[in-house]
Amino acid sequence: MTPQVEAYSVGAAFFYDISENFTVFSGLSHQWADEFGFRLKRTTPSIGLSYTSDIPGSALPVTYSVEYANSDMSLSGVPLPSVDFEEIRFGVSIPLGGKKDHARPLNSDAYHIIDGSHDLLSAIGNF
Repeated sequence: MTPQVEAYSVGAAFFYDISENFTVFSGLSHQWADEFGFRLKRTTPSIGLSYTSDIPGSALPVTYSVEYANSDMSLSGVPLPSVDFEEIRFGVSIPLGGKKDHARPLNSDAYHIIDGSHDLLSAIGNF
């Protein structure tokens, strides 16, 4: 019989368009798993700012972003310390396949929370 691990993820995020080109965004995500006497938890608040413009000579938008994230990860049940790390992320997003009214930074935590593609395993893999 293959052991199964139950993992959970909750989050909240928002994007606010300051102007046609500038957007502020933020997110808060929390993932956890309890199995085999271990409890893994990760909490990440983040905040960022993006600027969107068209690529010169093209109809494709390009979004430049900067984001600050502070992650706290802990694993109870083993003698390991908690890990707390801060990140400043710079990103460039070019969504191919058509222009959208409001481009979002595709590499931001807020986008992953709203998109629903952030789970415990992918969150751990983002180190």
